[in-house]
Amino acid sequence: MDRGPLPASATDLSPGEHTVRIAGSDRFQPWEERVSVEAGAVRLLEPELKATKGMLSVELGANAAGATTTLVCDGDRRLLQPPTKVEIDLEKTCVVVAKKVGSPDFSADVRFSGKRAEATITIQFSAGEVAPPPGP
Repeated sequence: MDRGPLPASATDLSPGEHTVRIAGSDRFQPWEERVSVEAGAVRLLEPELKATKGMLSVELGANAAGATTTLVCDGDRRLLQPPTKVEIDLEKTCVVVAKKVGSPDFSADVRFSGKRAEATITIQFSAGEVAPPPGP
């Protein structure tokens, strides 16, 4: 039976074996555990959900207006229009690349941390920087 959003309490379970399942967002694998319920006992469950997709926020920082921004994941390229949020498969290796005329390219690896699997990359360029001349 559905208990709604977490945290949730179940006070109407009969004693015996029950299966607790937590599922919701497609960003996390469902979690399931078999528990034994005893009459009058309280049981606290602390599930750890495994993230399958991360949420990347890409923002514009200093001198980034007018830059062309691309997300590259395992060779696939996707043009971005910051500020934006993008879901990313955690199995992929990704990098955000921004190019702006007159400035060296900006590049940042996408790395997720924490149980929420969220990351923010702020694109920025130094003022007055000049791109190196093209090679031979």
